[in-house]
Amino acid sequence: MAREFAPTQYLFNDTGVASIPVTMSCWYNPDVITGLQTIMSIGVGGATTHLRCLQRNGAAVIALSRTTGSSFASIAGSLANEWNFAGGVFASNTSRFAYNNKLKSTEITVSNAPDAPDRITIGAFPNLSLQPWDGELAEAGVWNVALNDGEMASLAAGYSPLLVRPGALVGYWPLVGTGNSEIDLIGAFTLTNSGSTKSAHPRIIYPTPVGVVIGLSAAFTSDNLALHHSGASDIGGAIGVVLTD
Repeated sequence: MAREFAPTQYLFNDTGVASIPVTMSCWYNPDVITGLQTIMSIGVGGATTHLRCLQRNGAAVIALSRTTGSSFASIAGSLANEWNFAGGVFASNTSRFAYNNKLKSTEITVSNAPDAPDRITIGAFPNLSLQPWDGELAEAGVWNVALNDGEMASLAAGYSPLLVRPGALVGYWPLVGTGNSEIDLIGAFTLTNSGSTKSAHPRIIYPTPVGVVIGLSAAFTSDNLALHHSGASDIGGAIGVVLTD
């Protein structure tokens, strides 16, 4: 299961998780392709400045760095009422890329250096209200490195963050949509839920049946799991679990 968000609903943890370099990724299913909405953000709690985030603006995904001013990479390609992949790679304060499904933006090199973060949010800005999300979100991940194009392509193809540079993965929330919190399967950054509800999950390839059973047993049954073998060179032919939902 995934999470469905209305504009007043979000998930958060008052920990910064990662600063710079940092990569964020998330699957998103927007109700409409209009307006500016926040998929996930890492920044200073309560503020509308000093953050890095993934947003959708119309049909574009934005990888935004914001202090008192803003610098962002943008790439179009979003589809309404379908699952899409969003990614942002912040290699330094002068390098950022946005990924939308299998498309990549040009590099934006304008300097922008937010303060050290102390909050991660899914579905809203760090102040928990600005530019909120409207639709479904799933499979949020954070790495403390700048992932490369091949790794981002694997994520966009539906591979779990657990299969992509796992040694640098510092936070991973499948967003199974059960209960009042979302467990971080990598770190200790459990997200508190404010109103979001359970929804259907996108098709995702997980590394092993054991990993899925441990992390998602409350949400999934044998009816919506299937074994899958990948021959992709960047995954190394991993055997995993595909969420068919």
